[in-house]
Amino acid sequence: MDKLLRSTSALLRFAIILVGAVGLVAAEKENSLAWEQAASWQSDGMWSVTSLQRGLQFLKDKKPAHNSMCWLPLERPLRRGQGIEITYRMEVPYKHVDMFVGRSCAQAVYGKPMSDFAEIVSLGGIPQTDWRTLRLAIYSDQLCDTLGFLSWGWPVDRNTWMRVAEIAVSPPSDQTKWFTWPVAPHLNSKSIPARCALQDFFPFGVYISIGDCNRAAAREGKGLWVWLDEVLADLKSRGFNFTSMVNFGEANLERLVKLHQKHGLKLNPQVSQFDLKHCPYNSALRKLRLAIAKYRDTGVIAGWAAGEEFPPARVSILDVPHELVHAVDPANTLVTIHNKTQAFEIIGQVADVRIAFRDIYPFFNNPKVGPTTFEASMNYYEDEIDKCRRLLPRGASLWVIPQGQGEYGYIRTPTPAQIKLQAWSAIAHGAQGLTYFVYHSAGEPGKLRFDGLRALDGSPTDRLEALTELARQLVPLGPTIVRWSKSRTPAETDNRSLRAYLFAGEHQEAYAVVYNRNVKEAAAASVRVGLQLGEHVLDLVNPAKVVVQESNGRSVFAVRLKPGEGGIFSLGVKLP
Repeated sequence: MDKLLRSTSALLRFAIILVGAVGLVAAEKENSLAWEQAASWQSDGMWSVTSLQRGLQFLKDKKPAHNSMCWLPLERPLRRGQGIEITYRMEVPYKHVDMFVGRSCAQAVYGKPMSDFAEIVSLGGIPQTDWRTLRLAIYSDQLCDTLGFLSWGWPVDRNTWMRVAEIAVSPPSDQTKWFTWPVAPHLNSKSIPARCALQDFFPFGVYISIGDCNRAAAREGKGLWVWLDEVLADLKSRGFNFTSMVNFGEANLERLVKLHQKHGLKLNPQVSQFDLKHCPYNSALRKLRLAIAKYRDTGVIAGWAAGEEFPPARVSILDVPHELVHAVDPANTLVTIHNKTQAFEIIGQVADVRIAFRDIYPFFNNPKVGPTTFEASMNYYEDEIDKCRRLLPRGASLWVIPQGQGEYGYIRTPTPAQIKLQAWSAIAHGAQGLTYFVYHSAGEPGKLRFDGLRALDGSPTDRLEALTELARQLVPLGPTIVRWSKSRTPAETDNRSLRAYLFAGEHQEAYAVVYNRNVKEAAAASVRVGLQLGEHVLDLVNPAKVVVQESNGRSVFAVRLKPGEGGIFSLGVKLP
């Protein structure tokens, strides 16, 4: 009998071990992506994938194109609760790459509209020397049968985009309640030698092309200068404090300065004769020097310009005009508009840059030009702003030109909520000034070149009204925004739509910027920080005290925000 029991027990132990082993194999098989085979990856014709000793190499080398997709069909769909961990290394600088999962979302025909993805996460676009591991969690109820990458770059970008050492699936688990919004480290070891007075100004304004204004004024039956006078008066009444004006000659500069003085606005002038892209170098600098001296004491000029959107190969010529402005008017600086992130690395190294503009438009209709799904658009927008901030010298200020317009049908006109979201997201990622492109509309009815903030007939759009609301919220808080710096201390929220970041004021005072990334619905969330707060925090946008509760040694306060809107909260303590 004992022998029979011992035999039965041994058989049971063997059966349990066997079942466990089968379970492990099944789980391993279920979670296997079979990603290592280069031939399993498909693309829209722009990518190729090759095997390496460790992992795969992803290249964009077949046909140069702005944007493209590469993907892996999944034999076993991924589901809610699972996650994907990728270990990778970016190798082409300053191009944006996303990783996504979704259902039937591959787009084999380049240029066709993209589907919405179940989940998408930014892999960034800064070249790395070390491997990085990032996790994408699945919260969607979709069964995801596709894993892939999107790239947003320039047509000339070729060769290795990234190397991937490992892609693994984590098993289903309980969804975490808290979402952490980490902050990446600064990328420039330099610091500015001194802060200029202009950095204490928070610009909130619009970009205006004088060439198009002539036509806009004519459509309204007015002369240019009458029209501009009315425009500046209207902007001032709405709470704006700044314009960036382009496409005019030095003969008109004095008149524009006087108009801005009249209405109490500041001007960032881009004078044609000072443009180093199109004018003889020495002649442009000589004229720029004379203008700086002439208008130094007007209190109007908010940064000089010597052209805009320089290709990276020519950015280094801006070192001398930076020195020129600082020598003639130490309170001022050169403020150049850049549209490539790589320009920020170069200018941050070769010039004494105190302020730089980044123009960045996230919302597109045509995938040949830019991201067309909302999440991809916002990933691109936020990642580019964050990289530009981190590439500038410490102490420098980043100003941002968000998208206020539609263009030719390939750039989608943003909604009022998207107008607000761009502002709040930019500030949360470190921007310290905003001017929207573009104020005026241009073209003909039914065939707009620019669908601007004012319609062709001169009437204000709902986007301009949204900006008016923003101006009245943000401009009064400008003195706080221009003096703080982004903290590496992370904040958390219990709603993915609401994101929160901490900032350290001039004397290490703690602030939180919270914004609602949902542009269709209001959202509520608890914000949790690893700081010992008092009984209340102060809402600075809608002045009120907000109750603080303690949870597991951390402080929590509740926030509710309308679509695309944000808030700034004074936490009442200092950051360590």
